[in-house]
Amino acid sequence: MANRNTNYRVIIRPPRPDLRFSTVIREFERDIRDAYKRLEDKSRDIIRAETPKVTGATANAWNSSRSVDGNLKATITLNNPNPQAQRLNIGTKPSRGRYVPELGRRITTGEHPGTKGTQYIQKATNQISDATLEEMKDVVDMIKQNTGKNFRFVGT
Repeated sequence: MANRNTNYRVIIRPPRPDLRFSTVIREFERDIRDAYKRLEDKSRDIIRAETPKVTGATANAWNSSRSVDGNLKATITLNNPNPQAQRLNIGTKPSRGRYVPELGRRITTGEHPGTKGTQYIQKATNQISDATLEEMKDVVDMIKQNTGKNFRFVGT
């Protein structure tokens, strides 16, 4: 009689993930990250186009950064280190006027009447918001084409 091994080893393995599904998820994440990159570039281009220009230095000073967390939530930051950018957007107030000793008081109208702001950042923000919705709709359409699933985009 042959020597039989009575010890049995039971190996419990988690079920193998569906490789097609994990591939779709990786492609989805890649598509989302690519969309964020396109959106960052588009946002920077929009705000540069909306910035009032004389020499173009203020418009060209716009830079951007993007951070994406693990849940694919992105934050795109647009920054302009040029101090002229804020003055162009909100304007400047008039000068106070100078003190005249002969009159013993300050003249109410100054030499500088002030500058009205252009509110270009608000205009650019509205365009960036529209571009964001369009970009996300494009990503959802791409996912629909790749997976054949009927996803729905819910925008704000």
